[in-house]
Amino acid sequence: MITVRDRQEDRTKSFTDETSPKQSQKSDRKVSIHGQVIREESLRWFRDLLKLYPNDPHETKSVRILEDFHTFPEEFRGRTWVEMKKVRIHVVDSLPYQLNYKEILQEVFRLNDIHKLIESDARHGSEFAKFVKKRVDEIVTEGIIRDSTPHRLRELMRPNYPGGTYAFFIRQEYEPPERPVDLQPFRTKRKSMTAVAVKYAGKAAPVFTPAMDRITPAMRIYSNSYGHFEVRKVLGDSHAFDKGDNKSLSWVRNERDRTVASSLYMGYLDDVWPIDPCVPEYVDDTLGELYDMPSHESEYLQAADIAAGFARQKYERYGIAAVAESFEYVTINGERITQDNAEKQFEYWRQLHERQQRLTIMILTN
Repeated sequence: MITVRDRQEDRTKSFTDETSPKQSQKSDRKVSIHGQVIREESLRWFRDLLKLYPNDPHETKSVRILEDFHTFPEEFRGRTWVEMKKVRIHVVDSLPYQLNYKEILQEVFRLNDIHKLIESDARHGSEFAKFVKKRVDEIVTEGIIRDSTPHRLRELMRPNYPGGTYAFFIRQEYEPPERPVDLQPFRTKRKSMTAVAVKYAGKAAPVFTPAMDRITPAMRIYSNSYGHFEVRKVLGDSHAFDKGDNKSLSWVRNERDRTVASSLYMGYLDDVWPIDPCVPEYVDDTLGELYDMPSHESEYLQAADIAAGFARQKYERYGIAAVAESFEYVTINGERITQDNAEKQFEYWRQLHERQQRLTIMILTN
């Protein structure tokens, strides 16, 4: 007899778990790494790993496997990586946004330890120090969210030459004014806004990157209605996350709703372009669920946890280049690393780390 299952997991496109690299207690740098397992991909590598831990009562965590992995036979490790590299890795790192303003503050105040002074004065009640600290936090958060996948996708969906405009006829690209970022969802009493933004942007990447991959040059030039239809269809996929942060998932849902609505327009949602007349009369706007669940209830989430752990280890030790070398699909701060941009990305991050080291040395030797 055939049993028909109607589990939510069977209708889910991907499963994502998050991890964070270790940072010193005094560091304000925030990093979030998400591992995304696509349900159609093989989990043989994960099941083979679990066979090595038959006595674990619930689930084998990535920490233990990372500690043991180098002791496994070379053939087994190679076979594991062949399949595990298909797990998608999404990294959000606050370093480039924070470093720019740290260097600006140092240049303005001519003090190597200005960051420590601002932190200390803010703790002791200085209104000026509190203002500077809060303002930098807001600016860094705004930069992270502008580079997040929801904002990038809406930017990609904006045509270079909106129909019915003067720019369309003379083929002059239209550049609308930069829209403000709503910072309210990231305000919290306990955490910095930067920490919240990093987590939110990281959680959005598994939902929005598949739609970004559907954007074609034709859409950018002609506001291709079929392309927008494809984007809406992909955004309707269901995705599961490890249970934990309902607020970040709620923000991702709101961003998805906003992006789906904007896909009906020939430009930005905030622009006044009319609804595309080529959009099919019937469009199924039903969106799949974005939900969370305990990781021990899904082998897909457990596999995502393990893959994210390997990505975290490589990111801690060697940086984004090592992650991109090990996994086929990697994004950092909302941008996918491809053959076309890999060299530029790796050089950019190498220079960032050099600047960070110089700044750290100057502070320590002050």
